[in-house]
Amino acid sequence: MAPPPPLDEDDDYEDPLEEAICAQRVRLSEQEVCNLWDNFLPRADLIGAPFVTRLTSTMIDQHVMKLPKSLSESCGIEADEEGYAGIRLTARGPVTTCAYGVDTDGHTHLSTDGWKSFLVDKNLHVGQAILITIRNTNRQGLKMMIIIDII
Repeated sequence: MAPPPPLDEDDDYEDPLEEAICAQRVRLSEQEVCNLWDNFLPRADLIGAPFVTRLTSTMIDQHVMKLPKSLSESCGIEADEEGYAGIRLTARGPVTTCAYGVDTDGHTHLSTDGWKSFLVDKNLHVGQAILITIRNTNRQGLKMMIIIDII
């Protein structure tokens, strides 16, 4: 099912990919674009820009997850910032607490132990397209909630 076309020039039609940060060389299939539309939240619910990428062997097998500098900047994550984030698969999934920090190159990296713990029993695999969104949270001890949706 394709996204609805704009009815006329005055409509508030928005392409979700226009505001999203996409990883280099990521191309989505027509079905993945449709799924992306289903997963987009109202902009007011997000901190910063949504991020679209594909899971890599580095993320899945080596348990290394870094968020791009442009995403960190759009979310107001400061250089040298450290803290704890909640990570969940879908907005209603169980929360895994994960330490994070900002590298000198501006990328936000998630702790290997926290990311590895998140991956347990999620059945995620290399090549899957995902949407990462960041939200505010009022959970004790967490600075943000990272939501991962499979697209």
